[in-house]
Amino acid sequence: MKHSIIIRIALVPALLALIGGCGRVLQQPTSETHTPKASIAADCIVNYFQKDGAPYITQQQHRFGPETRYLQIIAAEPSGTYHFTLTNDNYSSSKKLTSFLSGLPASFVNEPLANAVFYSFTAGAGLLNTTQFETQETTKIEGQWYEPIQATENSSKIQVTVLRNRETNQVDLVKLQQSKDETLWLVKSYNYRYSKELDRLVPMKIDIFDIRNGLASKQLIIQIDYKSILTQ
Repeated sequence: MKHSIIIRIALVPALLALIGGCGRVLQQPTSETHTPKASIAADCIVNYFQKDGAPYITQQQHRFGPETRYLQIIAAEPSGTYHFTLTNDNYSSSKKLTSFLSGLPASFVNEPLANAVFYSFTAGAGLLNTTQFETQETTKIEGQWYEPIQATENSSKIQVTVLRNRETNQVDLVKLQQSKDETLWLVKSYNYRYSKELDRLVPMKIDIFDIRNGLASKQLIIQIDYKSILTQ
């Protein structure tokens, strides 16, 4: 496709059925952004669960550079095309959001969400070198034993811990915290499938839960469903 396609859908079963048939989004960078070339481009459907329970479903492209801790999220909305870029500890967005978008979970795409997406996908696919990170004491989460690995410095404003499942040896959970009460998420990667382009298993779904009220009361706020993964 020459242009990105955005899908904004109310909770209407007939329209929701169209989601499964969405094609790839291959959008060229615009003059708004000057970013390093990513090595992976993943097209996805993103479902935001609003406070009233109504979903907002949109299509995005996520461009990853695992070695440089780079992620760019491209979203073409009715109000225009937005670029959100994470490079190491630097986060930026191309322009101001509308009041509707900024009112969605994670303010549509904020810095914690960019970190959650980057670490969940790259660590989940084994593309992130975790040997350099500090390993913590084994912990049990929802009946599974995990090896927590501190992925960010203690001084970082966003603390990210990737959790390696001791049974499968895969990173399928990420814990993310920004300040004490602002953001506390548990991010689950699952539905692993073999990617011929990457020659490895990659998570095709990512669920983001708000766990500020405790793990037993976790609330699903965002779900990412990857449809295609390409190398560049």
